Amino acid sequence: MMRRIPAALGLFLALLIAPKPSQATSGDVQAQLRALEKARSGAEMKIRLELSWDGRPEQHLIETPRIDIPKGAALRTGVSRSRFDGNQTRWAQDSIVTLPTGRGPWQIGPASVVLRTRDGNQQERQAAAIKVGERGHNRKLMAQALGNGMVLAVAFIFARWRYRRIKANEPQLDDGLKDLLERAEQAAQGHAEAASAEFLSALLELRLALDRKGVDNGRLWSAAQIRERLERIRFGGEQVPAKECLEILQTIRMAASTSDPGGPQ
Repeated sequence: MMRRIPAALGLFLALLIAPKPSQATSGDVQAQLRALEKARSGAEMKIRLELSWDGRPEQHLIETPRIDIPKGAALRTGVSRSRFDGNQTRWAQDSIVTLPTGRGPWQIGPASVVLRTRDGNQQERQAAAIKVGERGHNRKLMAQALGNGMVLAVAFIFARWRYRRIKANEPQLDDGLKDLLERAEQAAQGHAEAASAEFLSALLELRLALDRKGVDNGRLWSAAQIRERLERIRFGGEQVPAKECLEILQTIRMAASTSDPGGPQ
């Protein structure tokens, strides 16, 4: 019986000295600081300090955190909250940082927080600092903008080259036909219903000029048909619809554009 007493006493002392399972050691608490919004010069942004440990929320009493902020900035601390999922506690506190004016980046943190246990023990945990408003992000945006600008410049140069090629391949009117077409278009102005004698005279000159170039187009009025209509206006007092004459003018323009400048004169 006496031999069993020292053994029982040793077991009791071992259990007394061993740490309680519900207590968290200093290595159990994890701390993290992160930004929740994009940083802008002179504007407010939200940050969050998060702590996590194994066990229930009442295992630790958390004092007000200390968060380093840039010179010229302001900090407004919000309400903290905790959540227990049955195994682990997650504690979080959101704060608002008003950033100083000027160019970034800015460093927020580190953040320090003291945790106390109900038996009087305490530990201090620190969350690493974060950088916001990184210039690297701005440089990336500038590089993207520069790349887009180069693509647009290449597209513009190609479009100009293509336009010049098209213009170079377009049929060109000789100066004589061009002048006659301009005269006919001027004569057509102001005569919406009936064609004027001046307009028909210009059409006749155009038709004769095309005949000299050897253009054969069945859709065109012949020179004789134009003369006949011109005489009806001058001597018979009749009217020739302006719409018909304008259609013939357009057909003559197309024929002149497709005519061979080297044809018979």
